[in-house]
Amino acid sequence: MGFDMEFGKYIIVKNGGIPTPILFPSHLNHADVAEGFGTLEILSAGMFEVGADPTETDPDSIGVSVFGESVTLGKQVNKREDPDIIQRLLRKQYHY
Repeated sequence: MGFDMEFGKYIIVKNGGIPTPILFPSHLNHADVAEGFGTLEILSAGMFEVGADPTETDPDSIGVSVFGESVTLGKQVNKREDPDIIQRLLRKQYHY
């Protein structure tokens, strides 16, 4: 995957039983952003990068890579699930 942009930060919360990504710029603090969402359960948190990942069947495909952790929330990334959750949001294919 080739990544061209600076990383962002994210938190995955459980909203109505659905894992929901909250994406924000890297200069903000995970705990400060999470505070704005009240009592939602935090499933994971860390940093992400997005880049073009074209395939023969999907030339507009994007790739999402997650890494790190949130020290202020005491949460780590979930490398298996978080990229798909973020990618669905970015591709506007997030189904409830």
